[in-house]
Amino acid sequence: MNVIHGSWIPKNTEDFVQSGDFYLWVESDEVRKKITDTIHPQHLPEKSCLEFLKNDLAVSPISAGQGTLVSLLLPTSQGKPLPSPELMHGELNETVTLQTWQVYAYPLQARLQAINNIHFLCCYKVSNSRIGSDFLFWYYFSQSLKQILAKDQYIPLLLSKKAGKKIELYRRWQAVSSSYETLIQTAVAQMPPACSQQYQPESLLRHFAEVVIDELLTAAALEMPQIFTKKVQYDFLETILLHKHSAESIAICQPLPDDFIHWQQWQKKLLGTQVQSTLHTGFQLLEADAETIDQWRLVVSQRSIA
Repeated sequence: MNVIHGSWIPKNTEDFVQSGDFYLWVESDEVRKKITDTIHPQHLPEKSCLEFLKNDLAVSPISAGQGTLVSLLLPTSQGKPLPSPELMHGELNETVTLQTWQVYAYPLQARLQAINNIHFLCCYKVSNSRIGSDFLFWYYFSQSLKQILAKDQYIPLLLSKKAGKKIELYRRWQAVSSSYETLIQTAVAQMPPACSQQYQPESLLRHFAEVVIDELLTAAALEMPQIFTKKVQYDFLETILLHKHSAESIAICQPLPDDFIHWQQWQKKLLGTQVQSTLHTGFQLLEADAETIDQWRLVVSQRSIA
């Protein structure tokens, strides 16, 4: 029996906009007889793990150099990590503490899609495998984020950082929705301890959401039709919407241009009143019909929700 686990781990870098990785690791019911180090005695090591990911979970592409040993705080008793609840038999009477154990883990690409695919395969196709409670939590949270994306409840957020006498500007896609805030608070209450590790739960959830939403929408923006991109060419909106990498600054300036000032004032007002406001503004880009391929439309709507 294999149990699929997942952990979101922020990257520890000097970048102004921090990224992260969703690591997948596999716990087996086969136990190493001798424990002489901090390596988890039931994790699948590199070769076995990569074969399982490729052949059973259809993770592609697979590169041996991307996986690594990840340190996780796990329940421990009598000098051994406890099996996950999916593998545990009987009741536990010994004292339990948290101890750091290393597991071989593999970072998933295209996180939202990969998490969904793995969940489907484990539930309906892969035999002798189960989803761990930590992976299951991230699955439900990531699927809930898709609902916010489907409703176009996001904006390109403008961030500024002082660099000496100049100002560096960064763009990040940000969810803007009262349902997003409700989702975060609900997820905080439901998050298993294995998911948060040493991080504050709400901060970890927001970081996961911000990174995956930003990466998904950044990629989608690059596929916008030319009929739209030509309209914003050489315009302020081109800088905001079509910048390729959120980790890199979109501009370095002194002083801050008026367009950027107005955008920051607008987003501050929007983000500051989103939760308590009953007025909702929506933007929707409507695809052109096959007969009139150049006639894309931007629809702006407002409604009050009591």
